[in-house]
Amino acid sequence: MNLKNSKGVILLLVLIFMVALIGLVSSFLFIAMHQSRQAGGLLDDAKAFYAAQAGLRKGIWRLLYDDPPENWALNDGIWPKNEPPALLDTGDGINATYQVTVSCLPGSDCVNDVVFNIRIVASGAVHGISRTVQRDYEADLKNVVNLNDDTLTPILNSWQET
Repeated sequence: MNLKNSKGVILLLVLIFMVALIGLVSSFLFIAMHQSRQAGGLLDDAKAFYAAQAGLRKGIWRLLYDDPPENWALNDGIWPKNEPPALLDTGDGINATYQVTVSCLPGSDCVNDVVFNIRIVASGAVHGISRTVQRDYEADLKNVVNLNDDTLTPILNSWQET
């Protein structure tokens, strides 16, 4: 074999090997970045869900302890009217928001009845990802003086999430 002719072949083989290696590293980098973005989206989805859950709990708390029952049926049976979304600190410097509405279910008279049905809908959002939870409750105001967690009873099979 002639050494003068083989010098260019080694350079060509090294260049082909380098291009293949760069292509392989680039594809691994692309896959890793894509997986990272997907994991971030799942994390934001979970944060939005738990922000909605916090909104649901806040709605229950406000009904039981912060807002007297005689005010529940104000504003056309929907409470609260036009309340801005609340901020929720997720612990990592990113704030989630949630919004809550409580409405009187059709067939219930939230003004005059002692026992009536209400629906609490809460939405949570993080980075444009939104989740909504909804639960129906039976409100029993026989003992309005002593409101507690037994005042609102979840209605079976009324849980919905989107």
